[in-house]
Amino acid sequence: MNTVRVNITLPMEIAQMLRNVKNKSAFIAEAIRERKIMNFLLIGT
Repeated sequence: MNTVRVNITLPMEIAQMLRNVKNKSAFIAEAIRERKIMNFLLIGT
């Protein structure tokens, strides 16, 4: 799989939620995939 490095700034409350997540990149990538699927199912885009 090809990857790209991305730097992001998060609100402190989100950063605290991710504090104990071992693989933050995989967690965030999966969240984006799920959001994209939900948007497609709900509004078709």
